[in-house]
Amino acid sequence: VAEGRMHWLPSGLARLELGTRQPQPLYPAPGSAHPVDHWGDADCKGEIGAALSQHGMQLSRRADGRWQLLVVNHGGRESVEIFELLGRGARASLAWRGCVLAPPHAFLNDVAALADGGFVVTQYMDPRRTMAEQHADAEKGANTGVVLRWRPGHGLTPVPGTEAPLPNGIQVARDGRSMFVSVRGEHGELRKYALPSGRLLSLESSFANNL
Repeated sequence: VAEGRMHWLPSGLARLELGTRQPQPLYPAPGSAHPVDHWGDADCKGEIGAALSQHGMQLSRRADGRWQLLVVNHGGRESVEIFELLGRGARASLAWRGCVLAPPHAFLNDVAALADGGFVVTQYMDPRRTMAEQHADAEKGANTGVVLRWRPGHGLTPVPGTEAPLPNGIQVARDGRSMFVSVRGEHGELRKYALPSGRLLSLESSFANNL
C-alpha cells in the first residue's frame, strides 16, 4: 500500500524461455541465496524477497564488468532494488545487492544507471494524492514530479530543473553527459537534460502521450 492510495501485489522476476514460452523464476527463487555484496545505501538493511512488486527496470554493465539489474519497487517499501545477474541462459540467477530507499511521499517510475555506480530515477508523482488528480493536474501543465539522482555515499537528491508533469521513462545517453525523460502532460514530451547539471538541452513536443 502506498500512502493508502494504491495497492501493489507482490510478483517477482523471471526469465522467459523463448523456445517453450515458459517463465523461469529468477527472484525470489528456491536455492537462490548468494553472499551479500552491498551496492546500495547503508540504510537499506533487509532483502526485499517475496515482497518485491516491480515497475521500471534496467540491465547494464558496471565499471567492473558485472551485470547490474536496477528495479523500481513498490512492494513493502518504495525503493530501487539492486541485483546482480549471474550466469547465462538456463543457468542465469539473480543475487540481491542492496537497495536505495525513496524519499518520503515519493512514487517512483523508471530508472537508468550511471557510470559512477549511481543511477537516475523518475519520481512520477506524490502517492498521498490519487493518480486521477495528478493526471488532471498534468494535463494543465502542472509539475507532479522530478528526476532524482543517486550516487554511492551521497544519497538520493533531486536534479535541479527537472520538475515536470508526470516524468515517466528515463534513459542515459551512451556518453553519460545527458539523459532523456518522457513527460506526460497535455501533449507529451521527450526532454533532454544535461548531466549532472539538469540543464534542459532540447524538447520534442510531439512525443506520444500514452507511454
